[in-house]
This record gives sequence, structure tokens and C-alpha cells, in this order.
Amino acid sequence: MPFCQHCGNQVPESARFCSSCGRSISGDTSPNPEAPDGIERTAVTTGLASVAGRGRILRTGLALAGIVAFIAAVSTLFEAGLLARLRDGRATFAEAEANDTRQAALIIIATVVVLAAGVVWLFWQHRAQKNLQLLGARTKYSPGWAVGWWFVPVANIWMPYQTMRELYATSLPNPDGSRASNTPVIGWWWVAYLIGSFLPAVQGGVSEFPSYGELVVTSWIGVIGRLVQAGAALLAMRIVSDVVRGQHALAEQFADMTA
Repeated sequence: MPFCQHCGNQVPESARFCSSCGRSISGDTSPNPEAPDGIERTAVTTGLASVAGRGRILRTGLALAGIVAFIAAVSTLFEAGLLARLRDGRATFAEAEANDTRQAALIIIATVVVLAAGVVWLFWQHRAQKNLQLLGARTKYSPGWAVGWWFVPVANIWMPYQTMRELYATSLPNPDGSRASNTPVIGWWWVAYLIGSFLPAVQGGVSEFPSYGELVVTSWIGVIGRLVQAGAALLAMRIVSDVVRGQHALAEQFADMTA
């Protein structure tokens, strides 16, 4: 099997694009005058390399976000145990302070990691949506609106799901070339994303002087919320990998069309 001259990744004999870096195996980046609708092969190659590179960074960020969320869930579980010991007088003030410090640090770390991953996600999604247009796919949402819907109040509860569903279904079409209609991973990811965003907000909405019962309930809400966030991160990693892989397959078809 040959190797990509750009990144050294081993590729199949028939591959025209590297599945790792997205670049042309042959190294030919010259425009193809026969490409439909004036599309140039160099633009496709650049788009694939970009979405693959951003995808690798994004998967790393999502993995970190999932790990931090899981650690936060375990930490909150310890907090629930600490509350029980405080109630029974078996915990010290120092333990309570250490718990608060740990929880605050995890919140800061999680916020930084999630914001960073979110920014990379937007750049990746914009590039991936643009690739569909370069590959000749008909899309309802432009690259700009695929990102823009995340920032529209109320609409961002539903529209980002629609844009991601289109991106996923178009990047991984059915064998006959039609757009995939069954995309359960997108639905599960979106449900997990919404629940993971909502539950921590509930956890932070306790009264100024909560009772022991309120603290225990909110702690368990926090545990569930963080675990759901970790699950959403894993599903998002799967989506990113699938889209990158699917667009490389579309590019192979595109190369056959323009050969």
C-alpha cells in the first residue's frame, strides 16, 4: 500500500486523497477545467485538508471536554458524600473548603475547555458545510448560517440540530447517492447536548440558604448533568469522524467525475 507524501499515512491503492490530512495522493493540485460548475480540484483538496486538520484538533478538544466532565461528575459525587458526613458531624470545615476549591477549579477548567472546543467546532462546521458546496451537493443552509444559527436566541434550541443533520446526512449519503434520512447519532447527540446544558443550570439555581435536601438533590443533578455532557462529547467525536470520512469518500467520487 502507498503512503501519503505529505503526512506519511498509509492509504489504499485506489485512494486519490489522504484520509488523514485530506491532500491529494498524487500531489496534483492544478485546477481541473472540466470540473462541473467551475469547481476546481485544488479547492476540494484544500477543503478536505482543512476539515481533516480542524477535525483532529476538534476531536482532541472534545475528548478533553468529556474527560473534564467525567472528572467533574466524580467530584460532585464525592461532594454528595461529604454533605452526608457534614450532616452527621463526621466532616471538618477544612474538608468542606477543599471541596469548594476543587469544584470551583473544575468549573473554570471545564468552561475554558468547552469554550475552546466550541470555537473550533464553529470553524470546523463552517468548513465542512462549505466542502459540500465545493463537491456539488445541494444544501439548504449556507456555511454562514450553519454557524449563525448557534447564536440566534430560541432558534438555537432547534436550528443547529437541523444544520448538523443536513451536514451529516449529505456527507454520508446512501449507496444510491441520495441523502441519508436515518441519522440517529445526530438526534442522540443533540438531546444529550440540550440535557447537559440544562441540568447544570438547574444545579446552580438553588436558593441562597438551601436545605440539606436541596443540596443533595442538586448534587445528584450535577452528577447526571456532567455524565450526560461526557456522553455528548463522545457522540460529537463520532460525528466529526464520520463527516470527515464521508467527505473524503465524496471527494473520491468527485475525482472520478472529473478525471
